[in-house]
Amino acid sequence: MYKDTFSFANHLCTLSREDFAERVSDPVSANMTDPELDLGYSTDISYIAYQSGLCFGMAAISVLVHNGELTPSDLQEGAETLYDVTLTDDVDALIAYYNSLQLYSEVELASIVEPAMLSKEEHTDMFLDCAARCKEKGTYFMAGISTKKGGTHAVVGMDEISGNWTFDGISYDTCIVTYDSNCVKPDTETSAFKDDACIYINSETKQFCIPAYEASSENGDVLLYASDDDSLLTYKAPIRGTTKTNTDVSETVKLKFYNGGKDQMQLSSTTKDGQTYDFWKLGKVNYGGFIFFGKGSSFHLEKNERASGFAFSILGEGYRLRIEQFDRKDPELKGVGSKCKIDFSKDGITYTNTDTQKIALSYIFTYDEGNYNFTPVSRSTIAIEVAPNQTVTVSKQDTGFAITGGGEVYVQTMPMIAHKEQDAFDGSYEEYLDWLGSYFINFVRSKDVLLQFNTEKECSELVYDFDGDGVFDDVPILGDAD
Repeated sequence: MYKDTFSFANHLCTLSREDFAERVSDPVSANMTDPELDLGYSTDISYIAYQSGLCFGMAAISVLVHNGELTPSDLQEGAETLYDVTLTDDVDALIAYYNSLQLYSEVELASIVEPAMLSKEEHTDMFLDCAARCKEKGTYFMAGISTKKGGTHAVVGMDEISGNWTFDGISYDTCIVTYDSNCVKPDTETSAFKDDACIYINSETKQFCIPAYEASSENGDVLLYASDDDSLLTYKAPIRGTTKTNTDVSETVKLKFYNGGKDQMQLSSTTKDGQTYDFWKLGKVNYGGFIFFGKGSSFHLEKNERASGFAFSILGEGYRLRIEQFDRKDPELKGVGSKCKIDFSKDGITYTNTDTQKIALSYIFTYDEGNYNFTPVSRSTIAIEVAPNQTVTVSKQDTGFAITGGGEVYVQTMPMIAHKEQDAFDGSYEEYLDWLGSYFINFVRSKDVLLQFNTEKECSELVYDFDGDGVFDDVPILGDAD
């Protein structure tokens, strides 16, 4: 059993900050998508893999070695087993790199967000089912736990055995044997197997305990996730990395508030099969009242009280959408937003002002490469003002964004060049600023219009639907009126 575990324990990264940046932070960040970069995930690399323990990376490598995706010699020349690998800068750089994989949204949505919609009993079943599958296949699996004593921690599920164990008066009939990188031999830093670090489960009542952490279902501790999808551990990995994962997260989303909160609004989500859910009830494990997990391809929000303004982002597969409703500027309603209805998806937002005063809004659409046709623009900030009882829709098109609806609308747009395109720009600073701002445009819309990104001319253009036939084919020229 020990041949597929490290001889050393979980630890903080031993690299210098300069070496960490060159060998871990910079390459991990270079593989991030624009939505991930916009969310600041690149700045989290240091926290995840330099200022925190490396349990995820150590567990990931253990799983991949045992399951045949990696060999010990991939980590260190001459190593025949993982236990032979000694801790060097080269090895620690690889461990830290694998530890950072959890920041990629594909991995986050599959490992953290998707399981967060399960009840505690369903979490226990997830562990039992995953352990049973892997026992039959002879493979290891990745598991995450959250305990009051040990915090959030990654371990390796190695085996499942049946028996009879009793802890604190509760009987358990199943033991998931784990490799826990926190466990060491007494008075050493040498890794050791400890049976009290295994996960004990009552398969009927779904109770569990992990004695080493004084953790149990009764104490409010959580079995977070169990996954035998190795593609989540090879996704953009430093050794034979892959570009796709096998877990379907096409309708899995993470919503984060920057201002305001869920008490101001009702939010429902609808999946592709037509099922509609109360979004706030989907996530059984949420974070601090400002991060929520759920699923859906389209969403409907209603704000029926004049609460303060709000700002939130929703991260899904291949996109990030940020919606902000500003507080009103008028003194008698200072700090108060508008009543409204919003229908949104990754492809657009329809906003209806159901109040009595004009409101200012800001949207940010950001897409992964391959999910839009207007390279180099990957992110677009579109600010609008919506009058009472007015409905305005902003929707993604092949060449830009259509802005439709009745009445005049003031529109301010700030399309942004993709991060990788900016990094590759070869020119002076003045040329860079001209290029970066070449797509910005402000206008007042009274007819349906397409904000089109002309990537050949490197500028934005407005193409109108003056006759209301649904086709954007009218380009205004100098001298046009109305």
